[in-house]
Amino acid sequence: MQRVMDNLISNSIKFSGANERVEIRLRHVDNDIYIDVRDFGMGIPDRLLPFIFDRFSRASRRGCVVKTL
Repeated sequence: MQRVMDNLISNSIKFSGANERVEIRLRHVDNDIYIDVRDFGMGIPDRLLPFIFDRFSRASRRGCVVKTL
């Protein structure tokens, strides 16, 4: 879980502009805990969405995918 949160937050910062904010919110609803990470950066281009869970895919700051094996 620590690695997931680290990746989420660091990617939010990396893909946001210098003057854009990153919001992190912790919520408790019933018996569940939610952690929301929201940024206002460039977003993920539609053409890359099918690959976001590929294990070795990476996006550069310009949103280009570089695959490594």
